[in-house]
Amino acid sequence: MFYRLSNTAQRKEIEEEFNVRFEFPKLYKPSIVINGLKESTLPIITIESQKKVNYAIWGLLPQSLEENWEVFQSLTNTLNINVESLGFKNNLYSDALDNRRCLIITTGFFTSALHEGKMYPHHVYLKDHKPFGIAGVYNQLDDGFLTCSILIKKTSGELGEIPNLLAYKPVIFDKKDRVHWLNNKFNFDNLTDLIASHQTLQYYSHPVSKEFYENDHVYEKIIKSDAFKGFLKLS
Repeated sequence: MFYRLSNTAQRKEIEEEFNVRFEFPKLYKPSIVINGLKESTLPIITIESQKKVNYAIWGLLPQSLEENWEVFQSLTNTLNINVESLGFKNNLYSDALDNRRCLIITTGFFTSALHEGKMYPHHVYLKDHKPFGIAGVYNQLDDGFLTCSILIKKTSGELGEIPNLLAYKPVIFDKKDRVHWLNNKFNFDNLTDLIASHQTLQYYSHPVSKEFYENDHVYEKIIKSDAFKGFLKLS
């Protein structure tokens, strides 16, 4: 599944691409790697506030939850929702899928390849590391904090030649499909065809060091490309 994202876009790039403004612009910082296994925040555009960028903790929590993020995630991982799973429409997700959809802003995600018995991670992104929106859902907790989860599906060849051992990808929309995803006149059942036939984007990838999975503190040395100040450390 997808537990790490990358977001190296500058605030102005995001605002121009999505025609939005940040709710709290001084809080925004680009992140080379966002580790969902830690308690991390993501910039999101919600169905309720489509002209603003808010922040949400990655890992959907029930709106009435009184336990903290770490306790809940240790019981059930809600970083990803597989939209093709028969069990995804349960009490935790169904209302959010109908009423609290969002776009999660990022510039990349990570896949893996198996080669000679070893796992090799790859960074996947669009041309010029342009920011894009991953389909997601969110909940608002009693204290006002937002939590979110990204939607994933089988690739069906969308990633082309990019290595991808698990054959899944985040659900990513182009500009015209973003509008439909955030249309509050639709419930989730109205959008299943959109997910199945959404416009395929042109992805690129670079291999990164195997240390990516082993050490949370060496990301800046491990993942470098032209978006990351000009160099890349290969495996």
